[in-house]
Amino acid sequence: MDNISSDIYKEYILSIYSNLSNKREINTKTVSFEYNPLCGDKILIFLFVENDTIKDASFSGDGCILSQVSAEILTESIKGMTIMEAKEINLEYILKKLDLENLISPSRLKCIEVAINALRKI
Repeated sequence: MDNISSDIYKEYILSIYSNLSNKREINTKTVSFEYNPLCGDKILIFLFVENDTIKDASFSGDGCILSQVSAEILTESIKGMTIMEAKEINLEYILKKLDLENLISPSRLKCIEVAINALRKI
């Protein structure tokens, strides 16, 4: 990754990270799940589901910036979906939403998958 790409990557990720609007608990949650892989990232997904539709989604947890940003993107994306539709979201979907498909190293992809894996366990 060249310096320009690296700088753009850092700025973009930091801009999302500084505005985590979905990092909160839903008081009326109907479903939640926590996933803590060996790396130590920990994500708790909260869903408010009504008539099989995700009306609200949020998360809490600790971890690296990529796990937090990915949880933000995921929870924002699944609002309005059914749980089945939401569970179809994969790593490629999040990478495309981040618009950083070629800028994230393979070793960091696991960080992005933490929220996805948590959602799939619901």
